[in-house]
Amino acid sequence: MIAARRRRMRTGGTSPRSGRLLQSVREGLSFFLDRLFSFSRQRFTVMFIPHSERRVVNFQINTVMIIIVVLVLGVLVTGFFLLTTFSSGSARMVQQKAQDLVDTQQTLDSMLSQVSELVKSASIFEGTLSETMKELNIPQTQSSDSNNAQGDLASISGAQQVNKNEIQQLQELRNLTTTLNHSVAPLRSISSAIQSEKQFLTDIPNYWPIIGGRGTIAMDWGANRHPITGEWFLHKGVEIWAPYGTPVVASANGKVIEAGYDPAGDGFYIKLDHKYGFKTKYSHLSRIDVTEGEEVLQGQTIGRVGSTGFSTESNLEFQIQLGTDFLDPSRYLKIRNTVDRWKGN
Repeated sequence: MIAARRRRMRTGGTSPRSGRLLQSVREGLSFFLDRLFSFSRQRFTVMFIPHSERRVVNFQINTVMIIIVVLVLGVLVTGFFLLTTFSSGSARMVQQKAQDLVDTQQTLDSMLSQVSELVKSASIFEGTLSETMKELNIPQTQSSDSNNAQGDLASISGAQQVNKNEIQQLQELRNLTTTLNHSVAPLRSISSAIQSEKQFLTDIPNYWPIIGGRGTIAMDWGANRHPITGEWFLHKGVEIWAPYGTPVVASANGKVIEAGYDPAGDGFYIKLDHKYGFKTKYSHLSRIDVTEGEEVLQGQTIGRVGSTGFSTESNLEFQIQLGTDFLDPSRYLKIRNTVDRWKGN
């Protein structure tokens, strides 16, 4: 038996079980093909019977044709559904884009309105700047606007413009940029002039000599009746009443040239030397807080209000001297102080 099996294996023979399986597969496949061919050859008659006496219309169609028609109808229905869905999505997209365009147009209109307001403000600024420079005697430089040249793109005739107003607004923005750029140098000149003026004001006596603007004028400069003797005399300064011990400050940057006591007149006093030939004197002090030769700054405390010397109450005698002349301090103090501080004015 083993030898016979080996001979069948060498000769390529198959076992009876394998042969029966192959035979069964062939028979099943043949049966399926026969049934399919038989089914495809079946015919169906379609009849159209009118309600009138017209002739009946009929035709025959086989199974294969029916399957093809069904497949075609399915493809058409599916395509129609997909096309409808795509069209609906496209319509929504177009509607959204249209709304976005409307919103964008509204934003642009608002921006153009803001640009117009900005251009008006720039025109006012330019006029004010020019007037300020004239008042400060600052020379103005003339500059040409390159954006207004004939070679500007917006001025070329025949150019297609979607919206002329937008082109005009863009040109106005360019002009505004040029105006602002040209305003930098004048503003720097004005800033330099202001700094010079501030420095000048710190070097001349114009700062209220009592801290915080306290005190009121008790006696003006010029002809006055003496509060003790009752006689008329030429007052060389102003007498400022303030509470006893109130800090007295330097009216300008300077140097202490005298600091002492005069029992018959000024009592405790301080004398400062300033630029441009100015000198200031602070008398009737209760205390001196600086020494001779010391440099002081405008607004720095140098002493305290008192009633020393020839005085009837706590006050500060403040004098301004230019060369050998005694000046009216009120004319200089009013540069930086309001008239509300002046008694009787």
